[in-house]
Amino acid sequence: MQYFSFCIEQLDLAATQLKTKTPAFGRFALLLTDNIVELMLHEQCKHEMQWDEMWDKLGKGKYGPVIRQKVLGQYFDEKIKFCHKIGKVTKDESDLVLISHKYRNELYHTGIKYDELIYPLAWVYHDLACNFFERFRRGFVRYGSDDKFTDVVTRHLGEIKGAFGNIDDQIMMAAKSLRDIKPPLKTPFSDVISQFAINKIEAIQADIEFLVKDNPRQFSEKEILEEIQFHDFFIGIDSPFRDELAKCSSSVEMMTISENARQTWKPKHRNNPTARWIKRAVKLRQEKSVVDVMRKFEQLRQEAALLERIANEAAIQLDGWIQHQIDVARGK
Repeated sequence: MQYFSFCIEQLDLAATQLKTKTPAFGRFALLLTDNIVELMLHEQCKHEMQWDEMWDKLGKGKYGPVIRQKVLGQYFDEKIKFCHKIGKVTKDESDLVLISHKYRNELYHTGIKYDELIYPLAWVYHDLACNFFERFRRGFVRYGSDDKFTDVVTRHLGEIKGAFGNIDDQIMMAAKSLRDIKPPLKTPFSDVISQFAINKIEAIQADIEFLVKDNPRQFSEKEILEEIQFHDFFIGIDSPFRDELAKCSSSVEMMTISENARQTWKPKHRNNPTARWIKRAVKLRQEKSVVDVMRKFEQLRQEAALLERIANEAAIQLDGWIQHQIDVARGK
């Protein structure tokens, strides 16, 4: 019974954050929801493995100690993949959990990001968590006669009588009650994701336009795209020439290495892809499934990640160079 109480209290706390429709409260709700989803998945894994250990003693176990240790360990991905394998969650649910968990990790480790996206993502993730709570491992529940339940638990679950019984109906009632705490999303989820994607791609296009308009060498758009991609390849953090460049004693030597590198290098983007990406971003509005829109958005986001980063870095550098020239002209 302690498991059910903990789930209810944390799902209630996450939903309460979502009453305040701001990114900050959305982040907190996402963290809380992801934590309780991991606990629920772990309980499903543990239950399955306990049965398997019993069958193991009869020589009929399916998994063995290595897999049991991996699934019951600290890695979130192993738990959701195993629950999908044994039919506890669908492929769509598994994908949505993994996408949401990835955003949770980014927010936890890298701070304030994705303001427009986080609240609606936390909202739909909480709905899925309530569905898991409703479905997972129900049946007869044993608890002590002296068990005490918080006001939060009794508000959602109702009064518990006796020490052993089936509370499936009360679990279903609690799941609905927990979902209903959240205010409804005013804007359809697919519209929010679509607009977020459009904004990101338009920002890339703005950086490229700035680089084309104000670069001192009067490079064309195609030349700008090639230069910023080669610059990242040649001297970026993952450059295969880092050790060789560190040994250079002159600019002439560096130019020789650069010219040789260009001979076999090919740019990822030969032409500006932003117009094509915006069309895809607009089409996200047509998606009816939450997981489908997130899958397609994630694919688009990954495709755009390189150009988004290097175009922005180049725009910042060019802006700094222009400001320096202005300061010099002013005698500063």
